[in-house]
Amino acid sequence: MAVAAINYYAIPAAALAAFVWGAIYYMTLSKQWLAAVGRTEPNRSATPFILSFVALLVMAYVLSGAIAHLG
Repeated sequence: MAVAAINYYAIPAAALAAFVWGAIYYMTLSKQWLAAVGRTEPNRSATPFILSFVALLVMAYVLSGAIAHLG
């Protein structure tokens, strides 16, 4: 049984697409969320964004490998 090759260009593209989609989604809801939790200023740290993008890269790689093995 041959295993399909992983497209290494598609992995960062998928992670970037998910990151952009999430940014657009959460930016539209950020004011309502901040009002609901009683905050006025969002957190300005870059750490959550970096960790999120790294997690998206890992998820895209794992999903790509699973799809490659399953056919």
